Amino acid sequence: MTIYLSNAIANATSLEQVVEHVNEGTCEGMEGIEFTSDMLAGQYAWQAAKEADDGEITEYHIEGQLEYLSEAGAIFDEQAAIEHGMKIAAADAE
Repeated sequence: MTIYLSNAIANATSLEQVVEHVNEGTCEGMEGIEFTSDMLAGQYAWQAAKEADDGEITEYHIEGQLEYLSEAGAIFDEQAAIEHGMKIAAADAE
């Protein structure tokens, strides 16, 4: 399974930048890859969970990061973001 990651989220230097990207959604890359707000939030949650804990990333970790992101003002569908974050975690574990 191919999972694309957003450079905007990967290279964000502040939570405010992440919130801005999530709320806008993006279209990146030469291939015109489009990332929905839910995908961006899920990627952020996976990335933050991975940085915080070297162990296996679970739905619990993703949910915690999404709660933090939501409290900072990001708007996204939580279930869709969880699903995307877990897809990235599964692909990363392969």
